[in-house]
Amino acid sequence: MTGGHGDTEVTGAPAELILRQVAAMLRAVTRPATPLGDPGAATIAIGAIDASLTGIADALGIAGLRVAVDDPRLGRQVFCARRSLLGDDPTGLWGPPGVFTDPPERISADDAQLVVDAVAVATAMASSAAPVEVAAPILEPAPVVAEPSGAAKLERLLEGAVARAVTHGWTFTLVAL
Repeated sequence: MTGGHGDTEVTGAPAELILRQVAAMLRAVTRPATPLGDPGAATIAIGAIDASLTGIADALGIAGLRVAVDDPRLGRQVFCARRSLLGDDPTGLWGPPGVFTDPPERISADDAQLVVDAVAVATAMASSAAPVEVAAPILEPAPVVAEPSGAAKLERLLEGAVARAVTHGWTFTLVAL
């Protein structure tokens, strides 16, 4: 699997299809039916990422599609269309975040960045929903602070996504439907 996002421009990746898949992913991870604190929200986010990547790969007629993102809480995450395993191919594990396809498909830099940013947001939503395991006992109790919910939580996640985009020099686009 080769080809980072934005290698060259081509007409093979219809921007409208990618936009629809990304919008569906973001709608699924922000659906109010499952509270973000519920561990089930992480499962929904992972399923939404897979469904969107699979839809893009199917539309492009390619065998493989990977998206690598860096999550501040989880570190490097690599998602594959069709929930395929990474196997012996380390594509996406190192280097900058990006979109990688098999065979190499030339996706425009803007479309690839949109996919990377959307997967990063979905990953952040999933990681904030996952419980945190503490390796060592905490000696002093932490102060009780109410976790923001609803619009406040979405605002906090959006601020984090923008901060990551600025840190990594990414362009950031939010599509709200």
